[in-house]
Amino acid sequence: MPQDRKLVAAIRKLLGQSDVDAVHQGLALADAVGAPELWALVAGGAGLRPDGGLTHGPEVTRRVRARFREEVTFRALRGTGALSMATRLSLNNCDTLSDLDAVRGLDALISLHVPNATELFDVRALTDLPALRVVNLGGCRKAEGLPV
Repeated sequence: MPQDRKLVAAIRKLLGQSDVDAVHQGLALADAVGAPELWALVAGGAGLRPDGGLTHGPEVTRRVRARFREEVTFRALRGTGALSMATRLSLNNCDTLSDLDAVRGLDALISLHVPNATELFDVRALTDLPALRVVNLGGCRKAEGLPV
């Protein structure tokens, strides 16, 4: 567990905001710390279902607004390493997701579904996924950098 309780409190406070920029700032701060233990605190019991969908842990459900839960859970699980061998990933409620940088390094990923991410515009990270065969970006009207 990270020693700096004030830092953990600041990240939790940002992740609990209603403003997308504040939540993204909290995610960026947690990324900058880069400690799997911190991400484990944020994930707080979250998990990956066999169908690739995410289950939100009680920590995320209690602290994070509903519209940000999928993105925060995804980033937290990614930060803990829990997605390193995932072959399927479905981010069904990530309308605030703007890029897919967090999928980089998920080399086992075969299927990725990110429907309705209306703010998603940068998908260049998909080119770095050697096993990826199925991609669903339905509803992602702004997506750029799609691999051909």
